[in-house]
Amino acid sequence: MKIRLNHWYSAILASLISLLGFESCDSTGTEEYGTPIVSYQVKGNVKGDMGSDLRGIQVTIKSRNYRETQGRDTAYTDAKGNFEMKKLKTYGESYLKNELVVTFEDVDGEANGGTFEKDSLKGSEVAIVRKEKGSGWYEGHFEVTADKKLAKKSK
Repeated sequence: MKIRLNHWYSAILASLISLLGFESCDSTGTEEYGTPIVSYQVKGNVKGDMGSDLRGIQVTIKSRNYRETQGRDTAYTDAKGNFEMKKLKTYGESYLKNELVVTFEDVDGEANGGTFEKDSLKGSEVAIVRKEKGSGWYEGHFEVTADKKLAKKSK
């Protein structure tokens, strides 16, 4: 009888918690209850210090707080120096402004007009525009534009 009572209490408790709306994940299973999230894309253009478009520059998106890496991604610039990363997901809008770091690194050496210094932009140094308003814990979709001029490495 004791086992049945415990099972009965557990069933009532689980039902009550469900009715009150407590849950730990959304439909994708990635966000904690009560944590604001955003989706965003990052795009931009990379030029050399003389204004030429830089091809093959590695562009990495990550957080200054390494543990928060939802949204870490890498892209490479095309022949016109453009790059784009689509539909990343991370913590709220304040994360984009305070924790986002966009790093630019010349990984191909002399292949595209010289060797350039590694550099980065913080969230406060990029243009962040809300493209779609969200609701609830989802704060919406944002577009981040990160344009950068890289200096040539001195020999």
